[in-house]
Amino acid sequence: MALGASRKSPDATACTLLISSVCGVSLSRTALAAGAGVGAAVMLLLAVRRQRHQESTTAHTTHDAAERRTTERYAKAVEQLGSDQAPVRLGGLYALDRLAEQTPALRQRVVDVICAYLRMPFTPPAEQDRREEIRAAQRAARTRARAAQRAAHAGTTCPAADRSRDPHEERQVRLTAQRILEDHLRHQDSLVHRWWQRRTTDPSPRHWADIRLDLTGAILSGVRLNNCRISEAWFVGATFSDEPEFVETTFTRCARFNNATGLERAKLNDARAARGGR
Repeated sequence: MALGASRKSPDATACTLLISSVCGVSLSRTALAAGAGVGAAVMLLLAVRRQRHQESTTAHTTHDAAERRTTERYAKAVEQLGSDQAPVRLGGLYALDRLAEQTPALRQRVVDVICAYLRMPFTPPAEQDRREEIRAAQRAARTRARAAQRAAHAGTTCPAADRSRDPHEERQVRLTAQRILEDHLRHQDSLVHRWWQRRTTDPSPRHWADIRLDLTGAILSGVRLNNCRISEAWFVGATFSDEPEFVETTFTRCARFNNATGLERAKLNDARAARGGR
């Protein structure tokens, strides 16, 4: 009797085997699901890293291309300043102006190039009426154009004298260079606002801050630096004409006018330098 009671019934054994097989299947499914989840996570991580790498590569490529275009535009504009034709030199100045507007990091370099151009040797034309000066420049341009046409028909080059810079045209180019500097150095202080007042836009959106000028020995005509804010300026040995104006000009660091000529009739109302101005 005791021996028969200790034996398990066939039904109990079958139930135990069924439960064991079900548990094994569940564990296998859980393991497979976990493995699939880990694999999906790894694939997602790899996809994210690949996407980041592609974005970084694209960003570097775009930056390099933009830097290359900026360098090419800068080099071409500087090359134009060396042309014998006044319109080409004017185009170079305006190209540098636009480049500096779009790339603030190049503003001081562009100013240095313009200042270097103004420091180049220059013999001003004889004093005359402005209309006569314009007519003289137009006559000189027509003369060179006819000479170039004749040379082109003959298959030769223009003589050196025809390729020289006309002083009337060169004066207009230099005045344009000065106006570009004056336009970007002019500054207007913002109005004082109370906390309840709505702030307006920047009153000097075209102002280039912290600019240094080196016009040592330059020949300058009709300088109009009124209401300008300049970091440093060197006019040592410069020659001014046509009553230069520095009305309410602020030199935030220093200004040097040693041995400069033509300042006897200069307008210096409320001009000031923080230190070292003379």
